[in-house]
Amino acid sequence: MLEQESLPEQEKFPVSPNCSRLSETPNPALTIIDDSTVSKNAASGSSCDFGSPGESFGIDLSGIPDVNCIVNLRHLLSEFIEAIKHQFNCKDGKSKLRVKEIKNTVLQTKLVIICQDCGWKKRVEGEPEAPLTTVKEYLTNFSEQILGNKKEKISNLRGNVNVKAVWGIMGTGGGYASLNELLSVLGIKNMNPKTFMNLERLVGNAWMDALSDVLEENGRESLKLAIHEDRFINDFFWTKVICDGGWNKRSKGHDYTAKGCVGVIIDAFTKKLLYVGIRNKYCYLCFSSKKANQKVKDHVCFMNYNGPSKSMETDILVEGFRQSEAMHNLQYLQYIGDGDSSVFYKLRQSVSYGSYIQKEECANHVTKNYTKYLHNVVKTKKGMHSKFLSNDIILKLTKNLRGAIKKNSADGGSAENLRQLLRRGPEHVFGNHKECDSGCAKKNGVLETVENRYNNLPKTILEDVKAGVENICKKADLLRNDATTNLAENYMSVAVKFVGGKQISRSKRWSYHARISGASLSYSLGPKWQSSTWKKTFGYSPCKIR
Repeated sequence: MLEQESLPEQEKFPVSPNCSRLSETPNPALTIIDDSTVSKNAASGSSCDFGSPGESFGIDLSGIPDVNCIVNLRHLLSEFIEAIKHQFNCKDGKSKLRVKEIKNTVLQTKLVIICQDCGWKKRVEGEPEAPLTTVKEYLTNFSEQILGNKKEKISNLRGNVNVKAVWGIMGTGGGYASLNELLSVLGIKNMNPKTFMNLERLVGNAWMDALSDVLEENGRESLKLAIHEDRFINDFFWTKVICDGGWNKRSKGHDYTAKGCVGVIIDAFTKKLLYVGIRNKYCYLCFSSKKANQKVKDHVCFMNYNGPSKSMETDILVEGFRQSEAMHNLQYLQYIGDGDSSVFYKLRQSVSYGSYIQKEECANHVTKNYTKYLHNVVKTKKGMHSKFLSNDIILKLTKNLRGAIKKNSADGGSAENLRQLLRRGPEHVFGNHKECDSGCAKKNGVLETVENRYNNLPKTILEDVKAGVENICKKADLLRNDATTNLAENYMSVAVKFVGGKQISRSKRWSYHARISGASLSYSLGPKWQSSTWKKTFGYSPCKIR
């Protein structure tokens, strides 16, 4: 006898009134077993003993392996209910059902329920079939045009959970090894590397298409703002941009051998991405075929650069400036960059409106280089330098420098005033306040007496510090507005996440391009970039996580 007193009302087993078979109607009215139903059945000799799972219903589950699966629970249960309806309506409710697993379905759970009496079959998938009008077209075009591989079955690609798994692992910066390790811990069989690569290419292709639309929309917004603010010169509206580049390998200041590089152009007013460029000087298929002295197979080659790695950033930014008029009907007449003078020189020489371009230098990069210069002075000269230029003093010198740039910008941005503030900095830090302005608390010629650093300071040390300051004073015109490339640096941090850090080389084939496109979408669209990009690509929204 089945006892259900402890179960909530909605969790009691639904059965037919006589507990023998379901109604013949498409939607049988089911009742809930209670004490009175059990008593009636006992009096009439009917049995409500369900026994072991699947036993009383005559369902053979031996064809299903004991493994974990990814399924949509509501969809799976509704499919099994349909199968049980058939069982109760076939041969007076005495038919036997057998459940078999379909092999080689990757992460997509696929089963077949077979009625062993009448031969009825029902195919059950672990998730509902999406509105595949758009999806099927997209995947078919992708398989034929991009992969060029007729042997690859569309059924292996069209499983939503497979695409989502690759989409998700790429969004976290992982690859096949990361997905394999995660699924192995969960006890779920992974797809093979070839299928993963094909799906990675599919996802990357979707991201690239979506990014193209995003950049176009960002350009329209920048142009609209330029028109509103009447920024018009040389028959074109113009804007100020922030530029920077990043390599897929750390150079450590001397090892410029990276195989890939990304460069970005961001509107300084709207803070939106206007251009993303990638340079890749390596293709695995081309290299391996050449090494083996074999003919290179037909493939989509992403190698688009053969110059020195150090010039990749310059090449990308020059191309971005050249395309500004065609892409966005804008000219980039002002740009904020780091201390790389070669970029500015190339822009002046290679862009049609190059003679009108003006540069502002990133104050954070200048401060960083000043700090590096001071540490290098201590390292090379040693002796008294290490005593008077301790880490604490270097920190105070760099803070003073950065504060001077900020103060000058707040006071109106005069280049001459900035030079005066910068030249007073070393004297102030070492204790001489005679030249300080009224904002200094130790003004009026009073020397600092706590450590009396200034009186005992060797002249050569002060000269070395001032020499570094003088180099920065030469750039006062470029620093007077306290501009920074922080937006571009934020983008680079997102890009590093998508490519899995600079310790992994993603530039051998298409993976680097795909992940940079994903990083660009994440930067442009924010936390909801995943759902919005998926919906734009496949025509429906992914499942919501509650």
